[in-house]
Amino acid sequence: MSKVIALIDLDTPVYKAAAAVEERGIIVTHSPTGIQKSFSTRTEFKDLLKSKDKIDKLSEYEIEDTQEAEPAEHAFHILNNHIKFILDSFWCDEVVYMISGKTNFRSELPLPTKYKSNRVGLKPLLLKQVQTYAWKKYKAIVTQNEEPDDMQVWMGYEILKRGDIPILCTGDKDSKAYSGLSLFNPDKPEMGVQVIPELGLILEDEKGKVRANGMKQYGLQMLVGDSVDGFKPTELCGVKFGEKSAMKLLEHCETEKEVLEVVVSKYKEWYPESFEYTAWNGDRVESDWKHMLNLYHCCCRMKETKADPLIAYDFYKRHGVVIE
Repeated sequence: MSKVIALIDLDTPVYKAAAAVEERGIIVTHSPTGIQKSFSTRTEFKDLLKSKDKIDKLSEYEIEDTQEAEPAEHAFHILNNHIKFILDSFWCDEVVYMISGKTNFRSELPLPTKYKSNRVGLKPLLLKQVQTYAWKKYKAIVTQNEEPDDMQVWMGYEILKRGDIPILCTGDKDSKAYSGLSLFNPDKPEMGVQVIPELGLILEDEKGKVRANGMKQYGLQMLVGDSVDGFKPTELCGVKFGEKSAMKLLEHCETEKEVLEVVVSKYKEWYPESFEYTAWNGDRVESDWKHMLNLYHCCCRMKETKADPLIAYDFYKRHGVVIE
């Protein structure tokens, strides 16, 4: 009899738990007089200056961020409740937890802008403490040179291959592209556990946001990139190409092969000639459309096997598209 195995990525729940028990603000110092005042946000302070027609005096002020956290036990409680909520939402026989380690191969990719380098600013004060708590309490697997997203996917396919049922428990949109695996989004529990389709759909939701799954999710990310992870395929060619443009191209595709052919055609259009660029680490890189395709394939495609080298040529060929 098949077993149901929940695969839970702890990164986001840990971050949210640590952030939820923290109060942030700013202290603003008027440099000429030394007078200080506290505000909840920079926006609140700037709105005050605007209301007094003094926004042109912004350079006279120094802004210091403040953070104050509640006891760590409060964050632990929030995390535990989140995990309990997931496990109460569907039946499973086993649970595997995973959490990020210190290394990630995508951080070394020769992108023009370093992978996830857009994630700047303050981190929750208790983040490390909650991470350690989660690792110990849930006996989480610490990923090595990959992301929990990768481990969820390749482990999911291993479980599926042996005849059991894996359920990826995550709100990360990356995970919606892996056909045959089951997905539970804790942020949208009303949707229940859903099996990811092969081709999938792409559409505009009630808020005007483009949503997709299956191969069309992969196509969407390959064309638009991911603002959360900080990569954009058109960064070097300077073309403006957004989600709505991608949807118009992908919504009429009737096979996975057609989705990939659309992706290939755009990369050929964006990068018609060989060229050089400077990567985030200062290296000069010789490139063309094939190189760019493989580079961004590595960004948005999770590993389907533990040793998956994420080579675009092999992936496209498997779906009937030969890159020449």
